[in-house]
Amino acid sequence: MDGTAVKSNPDWLNNQIKASGERTGSVDDDSDDDEECDGEAWNTLSRNFRQVQLVLDQNRVLIEEVNRNHVGTSVV
Repeated sequence: MDGTAVKSNPDWLNNQIKASGERTGSVDDDSDDDEECDGEAWNTLSRNFRQVQLVLDQNRVLIEEVNRNHVGTSVV
């Protein structure tokens, strides 16, 4: 090859890249609206994931407390 050939990914790889959340658009893409929307979407997702993680952490603490209480009452 002379280095000018364009290498394209097979469809299954493109789908995997899209599914993993990587941007598949061109670097020279001048769509500011898409970038703003992507930023808003990532911010919303990040905020929601932090909220979910907080609930999961609280549940873990509650489960640990229930387990301690269960162990304490089953010994008696």
